[in-house]
Amino acid sequence: MTPGLADRILVWSYSDTEVYTLESCDWYSVDSYEQLHLSASQFIGNQLDLFYAEFSEWFNLAEFPDVEQQLQASEVAVFLQAAGAPDATDFSSIEDCNCFSGLCAIIRQRLVQRSLEQIKLAAELFNWTIARGLARCDTKRPRRY
Repeated sequence: MTPGLADRILVWSYSDTEVYTLESCDWYSVDSYEQLHLSASQFIGNQLDLFYAEFSEWFNLAEFPDVEQQLQASEVAVFLQAAGAPDATDFSSIEDCNCFSGLCAIIRQRLVQRSLEQIKLAAELFNWTIARGLARCDTKRPRRY
């Protein structure tokens, strides 16, 4: 019996930079979760690395407003440590830390938890991180203030 759409998970991947555009659409059966997890983890991880390699100056200087709202309570300590924040840092002074590194750590942590919900949360945080990190990318060079 051929599986119906209700028995499939559709995954659309899209990445567009000045250098390349990558778009793909795949489907996975509900029983092939391991393939879905591997594919999504590799795509998101590779895109984080590629975007940072291409736009590191912007990501290093980017403002990530309301970053605390993007995190679950259990992720705050991981974020702060990966962002290089001193002990007892609160989010009102987080702009002096490497928020991009902290966000990448949370994205990767969500991916290793191996649940469909965590993959979705990782993808949402990835999209938010890239959008905020490149918000001022239309200028020729990033500026330090």
